[in-house]
Amino acid sequence: VADYLATQMCLDVVHILPGLLLGPPLSNREGESTRLMAGLLQGNYVTGGRHREIGPRLAVGDVRDVAVAHVVAMLTPEAKGRFVCFSEVINLSTMEDYL
Repeated sequence: VADYLATQMCLDVVHILPGLLLGPPLSNREGESTRLMAGLLQGNYVTGGRHREIGPRLAVGDVRDVAVAHVVAMLTPEAKGRFVCFSEVINLSTMEDYL
């Protein structure tokens, strides 16, 4: 829909496609990343055993970096298309180890 409307209005559209966004919350409302972190800390996810290193993988990024990507896309006239925006791909078990 956005691409169609942009074409009709002679506008360029840039798509920023983030992975799992982590970072400081802006409100007291619990978001998905907060729930994921709380679940890992509470042991709600099974990440052990022989599949520990090949378990679920997540493309993660800092919400502040994605905000910068939006600003850069807005201020760069040559920007067009889609941009995947994440800093690394990690296992759920690796994220658990960080905590």
